[in-house]
Amino acid sequence: MNATGSRPATGAGPVVRGAASAITVAFVGVLVLWPLAAILRRGFAPAGSIELAAISEVLGSARSRSVLWFTVVQAGWSTLATLLVGLPAAWAVSRPFRGRAFVLGITAAAFATPTVVMGLAWRSVLDRGLLAVVCAHVAFNVAVVVHVVGTAWSGMDPRPAEAARTLGASKARAWYDITLPRLRGSIAAATLLTFLFSFTSYGVIVVVGSNRQSTIESEIARLSRNLQFDRAGVLALVQLVVVIIVATTARRAERTVVSETAASAGRVRSLRRTLSALPAALVAVVPFAVLVRRVMFVDGRPSARALAALHDVDLRVGATPIRALGQSVVVAAVAVCVTMVVGLAAIAATAGPSWIARVVDVAVIVPLGVSAVTLGYGYLITFDEAPLRLRDHWWIVPLAHAAVAVPFVVRYIRPGLRSVDASVVEAAATLGADARRRLTSVVLPLLRPAIVGAAAFAAAISLGEFGATSMLARRGEPTATSLIGQLLGRPGDAPRLAADALALALALVIVLVLAAGNRLTRTQVAR
Repeated sequence: MNATGSRPATGAGPVVRGAASAITVAFVGVLVLWPLAAILRRGFAPAGSIELAAISEVLGSARSRSVLWFTVVQAGWSTLATLLVGLPAAWAVSRPFRGRAFVLGITAAAFATPTVVMGLAWRSVLDRGLLAVVCAHVAFNVAVVVHVVGTAWSGMDPRPAEAARTLGASKARAWYDITLPRLRGSIAAATLLTFLFSFTSYGVIVVVGSNRQSTIESEIARLSRNLQFDRAGVLALVQLVVVIIVATTARRAERTVVSETAASAGRVRSLRRTLSALPAALVAVVPFAVLVRRVMFVDGRPSARALAALHDVDLRVGATPIRALGQSVVVAAVAVCVTMVVGLAAIAATAGPSWIARVVDVAVIVPLGVSAVTLGYGYLITFDEAPLRLRDHWWIVPLAHAAVAVPFVVRYIRPGLRSVDASVVEAAATLGADARRRLTSVVLPLLRPAIVGAAAFAAAISLGEFGATSMLARRGEPTATSLIGQLLGRPGDAPRLAADALALALALVIVLVLAAGNRLTRTQVAR
């Protein structure tokens, strides 16, 4: 909300808000709710009537219990390890110091790296197993703790703690009694989000998990490939319930974050802050360093074999790695267009005070509670029959990517909308500008930096998406992430070299996309 306490002013009239509401609800309804309804039907009533015995049979099997147990255990250990590495770094970046920008940048880059790429890098260091899974999740999720907790910590006024120290409290007592209660909401939110990302992990598990270690996500994919949709539906329901509970709790925790204005603080020179941030920086750097070494050196000597493998047509996977990377770029471009249209429509629809705005606001959150593999599984059983037989069309993949990215785009742009001065929009209306003119000539230009940044982030999400893509990509037209998964299943050195080179190329493309978005955003702000 803006400073007046009302909803943000978009300049959009009732007609525009109505059309925006229709676009958003139709998108979420067709691409999220309908597949979820199909999953519910397959899970609870595979033969047309509710069969509780079948559900009990699936959940009571030894394999299902093993899958559920490993899913929770690996997510728990990953969350604990991420907090141990991330919280000291969050304290470090809460104040400016030499190297702070590097820590924030490298952890963000690691978070944007596809999970399959992250898993491939750690697999070469630690081989398969629980330790490699945990390390890959730490490298991927440490950015969540650093950015969520670090941002809250940096906005915290240090004077209450300093006053307590002046009155004789020890540093530990001041932190426990004053600082920690004010950080509790951000720490809880970061913990729950980290657990959620680890719980629904797919690419990391597929690449570095052992053959006997399956999570709910990877088990859903395996059962779907074996056409056991009823059993996959039961597990998808279990995961959906857990994800919704965790996501809802995390959202409530975010609302309890204390909003403060910190006293001005200049750059600090502290070796302790550098050392505290070092583990987080190292764990984020490892994947990139490992991939560069594996691609540029073969048997300890500089070699171009891995780069040459990008053009290899004799890998028996139906496409060259460089072609798959191009396919990812095309898919990302389409996904970004769809995502931005739906995302901006959702923002326009939720700006009004009506009940429709509240419905749309809830609808936009729904995709956050659905994992990518669950979404892909829902598409397999939903869009394979009339009236929407989309399964055989290539654009089912960018639509799935857009469904995953829309909630993030809305959350990315909405803070920028709240900063738009409502008086500027009202002044344009006073001068005779209609709703369409106010929206296109006043609001959208002010939102341009946020829109550019959101588009870059949506592109990164699409380029790195693996869960839904691995289930929906058509034979002969793989994306980069799905081809990496295929190459890792092939014997010999040539597929491994190609997978390494493609993973590094994909990571570089994503980093370049995010860097370009950041640069364009700064340019727009400067103007």
